[in-house]
Amino acid sequence: MTQLGEAIAIGLLDPTPDPLSDETITFDEQFQFVDHAGEPLGPARYEVLKSDGSRLSGVSDDQGRLPRVDDASPLVVRVRFLGLVRST
Repeated sequence: MTQLGEAIAIGLLDPTPDPLSDETITFDEQFQFVDHAGEPLGPARYEVLKSDGSRLSGVSDDQGRLPRVDDASPLVVRVRFLGLVRST
């Protein structure tokens, strides 16, 4: 049985050059839930808490991947694993 968990993901989102603009740099990262053996856990419910106070929530894909988290400025993010989605 998989338990609820929490991980402090990455201190800052990594900067990625924006190919459409010379002036804007976006910071983006993609997270994935895996078990202790490195196998994907998904689909799973999640919550992403950003240091700017915003929250994102949803369900990861079958490989445990969350949508990319991006922003125009660096942020600290906390990713919370809220449990696997049971198939019906």
